[in-house]
Amino acid sequence: MKDADWLYHLTRKNVALIIQKGGMTSALTRIGLPVANPRGAFVNNRKAKEEGEFQQKLKGYLTEMLRYGASKEQILQTKGVYVPFNLIIQGSNDYDVPRVDNIEKLYLDRYKGLLLIHGNKEVKLKKDPTLEEMSQMMLVVDKNHFLSRLAVQYVAHRNNIEEAITASHVYFLKPDSAVDGYKDYKKHLNSNDIVVLRVHRDNLPGLVDDDSDFRAKMTDRTVPPNVIEVMVNHDNFADEDYRSNAQNWQPLANLQ
Repeated sequence: MKDADWLYHLTRKNVALIIQKGGMTSALTRIGLPVANPRGAFVNNRKAKEEGEFQQKLKGYLTEMLRYGASKEQILQTKGVYVPFNLIIQGSNDYDVPRVDNIEKLYLDRYKGLLLIHGNKEVKLKKDPTLEEMSQMMLVVDKNHFLSRLAVQYVAHRNNIEEAITASHVYFLKPDSAVDGYKDYKKHLNSNDIVVLRVHRDNLPGLVDDDSDFRAKMTDRTVPPNVIEVMVNHDNFADEDYRSNAQNWQPLANLQ
């Protein structure tokens, strides 16, 4: 690839003008809290996908209970009393994810105890398309059901972990994923005033893979403005020759 040594970042022009003064910094560095920008791509993407994640997680719980030997009617009748769990997020997949997964297992075992099913022989299930509808229905009309609340809290915590990691790092698209990522992030930013930034790999110390997006790299270091270039006219960004041509970029300092 002609641009193999460059990494990319999409943002709004007004944000780029702020970066022009202080460089690219994580939210944690800027405000002292591991909270993502409420107008940024992470928050927009979370809003778009979270409802579907709740539903898929609950569907998985229903499948597990049916395999355990419960009937759909029994699950709907056994609502249980849900006590939310408390978990302080550290912002590490290696540390946080096993903890929330262990809590999830503990709560599912607790719910199984409410079903009063004797024996532990797993029931073989055929594909059941009605579970999709059942999980959707429960999240609307039976949202206080033990399994509904567990699904929502589990997914929220997993996303909170991702948000804490996101807020602690600065993110870039890898060159081989630049075009795909450009299309997605442009849609998430939902603005007509977007610019593309790029930084040479040599100017990004501490660069590591982003576990939540295979297309991205991240660093917890501040990226100074003098190593950042900007592309304002990026309609042809998908063309490798165009984005690799230095004449289509300018120092961020020149952005007005």
